[in-house]
Amino acid sequence: MRKNVVIAGAIILVAGIVIFVASGFFLVSSASTELNAVGTLSATATLSPGQTISVGNVSGNEFAILGYQDSSGSPLQISASGAIYQKTGAAHRNGVETFVVVVGGASGETAVSITNNQSSTEILHYGLSTLSNLSSLAAGALGALAGIAVFIIGLVVLIVGFVLKPKAGQIQAAIGAS
Repeated sequence: MRKNVVIAGAIILVAGIVIFVASGFFLVSSASTELNAVGTLSATATLSPGQTISVGNVSGNEFAILGYQDSSGSPLQISASGAIYQKTGAAHRNGVETFVVVVGGASGETAVSITNNQSSTEILHYGLSTLSNLSSLAAGALGALAGIAVFIIGLVVLIVGFVLKPKAGQIQAAIGAS
C-alpha cells in the first residue's frame, strides 16, 4: 500500500462528491427559477369555441415551457409559428390534468398561442416561462458530470494506492521499527 497515493485518491474522491452535490443544488435552483411561471399558472382567460389567445413570444434560439389547465381537461390546440421544436405532454397537478408544451424558437421570434378546439367555452389557467438562462442549466449539468468524472478518477487512484506495493525505503523503515 502506498499511503500518499491512497490519501490523494481519497481527497480526489471527496472533491468529486462535493462537486456533484454543489452542481446538483445549482441545477435544481436554476430549474425551479426558470419554471416558476409555469408552475403557478398565474394567467387566466375564457375562450369561446374557436377563439385564439396569444400567450407570448419566444426569442430566437430560446426555449419556452407553456403549462395550462382548461375546464374540460382536454388538450387544446397550441400554435407556435416559426418554432423549430414543439413537444406536448401531460401530468396531474392537484388532481387536475395539466398540459405542458415545450417550444423551441427559430432564428426569429416565435409567437405562441392557444386555440379552443373544443365545442364549449373553456376557462384557461396558464403560464409561460422562457428558458433564457440555459447557460446556468447547462453549467449545472456539466458540473454534475464533472463531479462524477472526478469521483471515478479518485476511486481509481484510491484502488491503485491500495494495490501498489510499498517503496523499498518504506519496507526498511517498517522492518527497523519492529
